[in-house]
Amino acid sequence: MKSILIIDDSEDLLSLLKYAFDTKYKVYTCSSGRKGLYSLLNNNPDLILLDIMMQGLNGLDVLKLLRTDQFTKNKPIFIISAMVEDSIINKCKEMGANAFIKKPFQIQKLKEYIDDYFEKNYVSKEFHIM
Repeated sequence: MKSILIIDDSEDLLSLLKYAFDTKYKVYTCSSGRKGLYSLLNNNPDLILLDIMMQGLNGLDVLKLLRTDQFTKNKPIFIISAMVEDSIINKCKEMGANAFIKKPFQIQKLKEYIDDYFEKNYVSKEFHIM
């Protein structure tokens, strides 16, 4: 079973996404960047959904750490953020994110996108914006 790590400081969004994905995937949720890194080490998820705006270690900090580590540099990371300015999206792309999902988003479309991503076995290295 594929697994997803969701890192977001919104407990409501974490609960909603866990509920949406846990019938098909093993889902790990963390409410901070630091907890997310710890979970990543312990659970080795197949994909990470990562919010940018969090207290302490924010999403860009986490993304940078993951892309500079040899064990996580190729792990699929989808940014989920309400910060949808072109400069932020471009920065995420340059830092190695695989996709940028703009908040608010439709959960069904996100589920379909992730299902499709797993079915293609990460063949596409193209950066996607949803």
